[in-house]
Amino acid sequence: MDNFLKVTEFYYSFVANSHNKKLGNMAAVATSSPSCPDTCPLKIECYANFSFTGIYWRKLDTGGLDYNQVLNYVNAMGKGAAIRWNVYGDLAHKNGVIDTVRLLKLANIVKSRMLKTILYTHHSIDDFINVQALKMAFDKGLHINISCESLDKVKQALKLGLNAVLVVPTGAIDKVLKKDNLIIMRCPAEYKKEFTCSDCMLCAQNRVDRKIVIAFTAHGVKRKSLSEKVGIE
Repeated sequence: MDNFLKVTEFYYSFVANSHNKKLGNMAAVATSSPSCPDTCPLKIECYANFSFTGIYWRKLDTGGLDYNQVLNYVNAMGKGAAIRWNVYGDLAHKNGVIDTVRLLKLANIVKSRMLKTILYTHHSIDDFINVQALKMAFDKGLHINISCESLDKVKQALKLGLNAVLVVPTGAIDKVLKKDNLIIMRCPAEYKKEFTCSDCMLCAQNRVDRKIVIAFTAHGVKRKSLSEKVGIE
């Protein structure tokens, strides 16, 4: 019980306008690496571990904004603004159980400020508390995407009323694939020149009833081994 109650400190960074070639013109938040759950099957291959991103991420592990500070920045954003939460990192948790209080604080700001928010999580949706926390946030307009590595996990997320995104092997999808009554759309920023997340924002929308799943091609220095772990069969 004492171990369960132990709270890990998480650090955050906030950029008002990322100017990132994929994100485009939107705010961006990153979270320190302890936020990533051990249940994530792609943790070793994650792009955030490597190159310059990895350097910045490890630096964030040593210190940054606390949660209230980063929420103050988000709350000061203009109504209807766009933000990418967790460019790297995941939701705050205690031993893999999502911190519901923290998540709903963010969700309430998203609702009141009508923010268009892109957020992905690899926290387990086999955990009842996690599912309830995610659904409460989703109902407030924080349309969280469950990161999946198989169609079975995609179907589980959609059945729970949550968005799903899918990592697929390199070359598995050109643009759109219809399978098992799902519309699997490859992220257009991967193949459209000068097209960014801020141009699209589909990941910020509720896509559950439309059964639209966004696919991200395995990329980064570990894309080969990552491709071996994921699939659309």
